[in-house]
Amino acid sequence: MTQPFLKQPPSAEEIDADKRNRFAVRASSILAFIECDDALRPKLREAIVDAMLWAQTQP
Repeated sequence: MTQPFLKQPPSAEEIDADKRNRFAVRASSILAFIECDDALRPKLREAIVDAMLWAQTQP
């Protein structure tokens, strides 16, 4: 029986790039929410929550 190959852990540069990207996405969402027209805010809030829930299901 052969052992499956283990996935290489990400490098420090890849981890840092991923963290920066996640931070940028969160910051963009916050800024969009702050600058959003009051009438559109509930829809934007729902879209942000949906995106966050979807992201939690991704590997």
